[in-house]
Amino acid sequence: MKTPSPNDVNIPQVEATDGDVIMINPTDPSAQVEEKPEIEIGSICDVKDLYKGKENCLCCITWSAEPQKKLPEKSSDETGGYAILTRRTEGHGDFGRDQKLHSIVIQSPVIRDVLEPVLKEYPGITSELSSLTIEAPFACFYHRWAELKAAFKLCTGETAQHMGLLMTILTEEFDGTQKAMSDLLRNDVIEYKYLWALFNPGAVLITKMQGLEAAVILEDAVEYDEQNGDEGYALLCRHIDYNGGTTGFVSTKIKIPEFKGSKPLSSLPAVPLRTREDQQEVTEKLVRQGKRFAELRNASFLEYSGVAFLTNNRDRDIDDEEQRVQTQVNGRVMVDAYACFQFNRGERLYLRPLTVTDPINRVNHQSGHRNHRHIGAKHGPRAYHAPPPPPPPPSNWNRIDLWDPHTGHPVQESKGRPKEADQIKLTDEQLLICAPFVRGYSFKTKEWLLLNINELVPIKWTEDMFENLVLPMEEKQLLLALTRSHAKANLKFDDFVVGKGKGMIMMLDGAPGTGKTLTAEGVAEAMKAPLYTMSAGELGLETRVVEKKLSDILEMATMWNAILLIDEADIFMEQRGPHDLERNELVSIFLRHLEYFKGVMILTTNRVEMMDLAFDSRVDIRLHYPDLDSPARRKVWANFVDKLPGNSIFGAEELDRLAAVELNGRQIKSAMKTAYLLASGNDDDVRFEHIQSVLRITREMIL
Repeated sequence: MKTPSPNDVNIPQVEATDGDVIMINPTDPSAQVEEKPEIEIGSICDVKDLYKGKENCLCCITWSAEPQKKLPEKSSDETGGYAILTRRTEGHGDFGRDQKLHSIVIQSPVIRDVLEPVLKEYPGITSELSSLTIEAPFACFYHRWAELKAAFKLCTGETAQHMGLLMTILTEEFDGTQKAMSDLLRNDVIEYKYLWALFNPGAVLITKMQGLEAAVILEDAVEYDEQNGDEGYALLCRHIDYNGGTTGFVSTKIKIPEFKGSKPLSSLPAVPLRTREDQQEVTEKLVRQGKRFAELRNASFLEYSGVAFLTNNRDRDIDDEEQRVQTQVNGRVMVDAYACFQFNRGERLYLRPLTVTDPINRVNHQSGHRNHRHIGAKHGPRAYHAPPPPPPPPSNWNRIDLWDPHTGHPVQESKGRPKEADQIKLTDEQLLICAPFVRGYSFKTKEWLLLNINELVPIKWTEDMFENLVLPMEEKQLLLALTRSHAKANLKFDDFVVGKGKGMIMMLDGAPGTGKTLTAEGVAEAMKAPLYTMSAGELGLETRVVEKKLSDILEMATMWNAILLIDEADIFMEQRGPHDLERNELVSIFLRHLEYFKGVMILTTNRVEMMDLAFDSRVDIRLHYPDLDSPARRKVWANFVDKLPGNSIFGAEELDRLAAVELNGRQIKSAMKTAYLLASGNDDDVRFEHIQSVLRITREMIL
């Protein structure tokens, strides 16, 4: 066989940098062929189409440069140099297109530089990646379309050419979606498949919290598929709340179950603020509500009338509000989140600092294997797994203030009630998304509640209650003077043991209906202070429970400068004996707590003769209330007559006749109330004849 000569072979020629031609002899084993220069990733200003091939698993697909039914195991086509790769799938696409665009891969570094500020803080997007993959329907581009077009207008040269490729793809892709959305919103309806386009991360949503209108910020949205078969979208949002020590973000979840056809926007559990015709009015109302929320971070004694919800330790899902117990509250309340989390130990509220806007456990939807999908991700498993619950707080913590969204651990512990001057000032944007409720304590129901901010009003004090007390003037002045002095002076006098004997303990004894309870109520009204009324039934009989509840009540009363009334305190003051050890322990617990109580306490009893001798040394003032005599009864009747509506007038002779009947204060009140009901049933004013009828029927008394 003839050996080929150099003249028989095409010798490759490579031009050197100086213009000379270098000859390479392929038969020379020492000769090296110069490699083809490597193309820089994303530098080719063109789009390369790829087509769906074999699926290796539920979320991993191979892609080919040519449409084909069977993809070869190895593709020789190089795609790394193209600015954008478009991945297309077989089948009919939306709006009459023959193929669907599955995803685009942005490899051009100049495109990524433009996208970085445009997509900043968009959930699941990391524009710094060398290869940025976005899946259809390209929600991030749709939601930032205005910003994207503005950025494109500023591009020049190579950047404009590369960005033009992306804008051409997206313009074609969004054309049908934009027309469909325009038609739907013009008719105030939405279809399930377009929810992804309606809800823009970062947008303000209007929703309901405990039945109250409120605003939240949408952070992310994912499709969920629960074990019971329910499917839909979960809107992951944040709003501002307060836990008594810190003002911060609370994560909330709003579920929209899957539905067929179109649905009115008003029927959704949340809608973007921008879709509301009354957007300006709603914004102004919620900002005013937020200002009220900010003011009520400080303890406030107010009046409330309306529906409230019991606080509890449930997940803060807005759609789970029916799990909270609803109750009707009418009366005075103490709004105090700090005390709520201190004494209501089952209540927890984990907050993120206002400086941290990233949602908790954000999942990058450009990652490989996923366990949930963001809104608009039309491929992959339909499963949303909520983040794991935070670990339990350390046993030595009373409350956790802040929850770090990145580490999942508490980052700050409250050291005490913050001063009013230390409360963080909120901007109008933050006031807009404040919770529509505050935490407060009902003095009537003795429960911690979520209270509607709009139902809280200033207290209307009964100015003349103390004046109407039927007591010797000297006793009334003594009671009021001592109570006021104690409140103002913050008693400096102390026992030999530090902390003992700083309270003001008063004991009122006498028969029922002589005005003991009314005295405590009158003192509280005159002082414009809360009145905490406690009975033995509240505490129970088990010593461990009694001590815990009594300790909390005494601490709350001191914290709020409340007048503590322990009505019918006989069970705690009864003489101890050698046999009833359990009762002896209750009395001992009560005596010990009296020593260290720092507020004003009023004890009432109608069995003073049974009182344990140890109470004599604990009580600062003891007043005896004798049975009402005729002048006292006349005064009580006259006081009630003055409070009757209309033109009810009783003559002096009629009051004298009423005063002659031996009744106590409660019996007089009951008779007057019954007479009023009898008269009002006939649209008449209360007259002496009505009271005659009531006393004759109920007590067989003839006046």
